[in-house]
Amino acid sequence: EVPGEFRLQDLVGDGTKAWKLKPAAGAFGVGPSAGSDEYFPNGTDISGDRACLFNDLFIFNQDGTYSYDPQGDIFAELYMGVEAEGCQSVDNLAGTPGAAWGAGTHEFSFAEGTESSNAKITVTGTGAFIALPKAFNAGEYNAGPPEADKAVTYDVIGYKNEDGVEELTITIDVTDSGGVFWTFVLIPDNN
Repeated sequence: EVPGEFRLQDLVGDGTKAWKLKPAAGAFGVGPSAGSDEYFPNGTDISGDRACLFNDLFIFNQDGTYSYDPQGDIFAELYMGVEAEGCQSVDNLAGTPGAAWGAGTHEFSFAEGTESSNAKITVTGTGAFIALPKAFNAGEYNAGPPEADKAVTYDVIGYKNEDGVEELTITIDVTDSGGVFWTFVLIPDNN
């Protein structure tokens, strides 16, 4: 299916729908174009090394709320204000400049795609993000705290629904020139 066929109902399901990163190569990465992971991890499946990232839930609700549920652990990086990088308890964010990147409920909006534009998912709130706290439109955080009540918009560049098996690909340009994109492949959490 073309991304333009991705609808709000696909995102929120029967009223609430949780998404997570697909445990596969190419599901989380950065490169010079939308969909590329050439810069990192360049074709490597990192889901085993970062199980604490691949269990994160990104939950969209019909009422326009969006929740991030790290399921108790996060893949923390130094920019968040933690003492060490790697899988650790989300509780380690407490009291740090990156505390707002922990579990939380925010707002979201959805813009349907057209023949000439991608559908867009925007999450809004202090610390709101999908998949990677660091990335925002035209930039990346080098340190916390996240900007207050910030909106971050992701472009839908792929959507498949084959016999109920869904896969959603979103991307975000972290430059103002179309030079560096983070791309994430999400699947519904059917557990």
